[in-house]
Amino acid sequence: MPARSSGRGPEALRRLFSTRTPAFRAVVRTLEKLIDVDVNVLVTGESGSGKDYVAEALHVCGVRAARPFVRIDCSSIPPDLFESELFGFEKGTFTDAKANKPGRLESVRGGTLYLDEIGGIPAALQAKLLRVIEQRQFTRLGGTRPIELDARIIASATDLEPRRQGSHSLRGDLLYRLSVVTIELPPLRERVDDIAALARRFARDAAARHHRPRRPLADETLALLSAYPWPGNVRELASVVDRAVVLEDGSELTPASLPRETLLRGDALVASASRGLWTLAELERRYALAVLDSVGGNGSRAAKILGISRKTLIEKRRRWGRAERAK
Repeated sequence: MPARSSGRGPEALRRLFSTRTPAFRAVVRTLEKLIDVDVNVLVTGESGSGKDYVAEALHVCGVRAARPFVRIDCSSIPPDLFESELFGFEKGTFTDAKANKPGRLESVRGGTLYLDEIGGIPAALQAKLLRVIEQRQFTRLGGTRPIELDARIIASATDLEPRRQGSHSLRGDLLYRLSVVTIELPPLRERVDDIAALARRFARDAAARHHRPRRPLADETLALLSAYPWPGNVRELASVVDRAVVLEDGSELTPASLPRETLLRGDALVASASRGLWTLAELERRYALAVLDSVGGNGSRAAKILGISRKTLIEKRRRWGRAERAK
């Protein structure tokens, strides 16, 4: 979760979401208007694009920051347990109910309720949840005493237009209640100008988390990261940088610590070569090693893909090995 020490208000929010991308600037401007307004918000976007972070940022920068942030992963709770997890239950409601148990709705206590991946809400529970949102109160299973729901509600959905949620068995009336304001997050491939800043931030965070020295990212590394299309979005970038921080022993984070599938996609190679970062020989070496890696080290298969003989590939690898040892 974004650090509470970042403070409250629009300036704190802008610090959490520094961006050079016009589309994401528009997102931040909308978030600024929502910090202290209790309308229900639906955050959409591809997997890994930062929906959780947006929900948490709205919480920690708003007036409810001192209260709990309660996340419900709607896609991971078994349908037969969802109702008791949400509402809680009274002692004796069913065989294993040995004592009263508050549910997630009760534990919010004036904070933020985050419904992550609302497409996973069981169909049988949606009408009950709709009534809770409309009436702002609920009862535990087996109980009769109404309990007030005092919460800011934020929901998320992956890679779907909100109105298409109906095809995923989400009631239209529930969707409309949850999406008073909808925020669509752009994928990382549309935020190329933000990649370097994000990578540097992830590197700082990873160094602190893993007790590693803080190292700058080499220009070549940043160029490669910016050229890659990031199908896993921000989450994938954070993972790749995390790996580099853990594996790097030098004075800066270099391409050698990045996974080859990230380094050596055709578009990343072309972008790096065109910027004069590699010689033609280095480009050949990196591509050949990536092909070898992709076929599990099978020299014959790699040579066939590369259009050379296996003997030639063996000789090249020997030459590359001598060059590495000479450094």
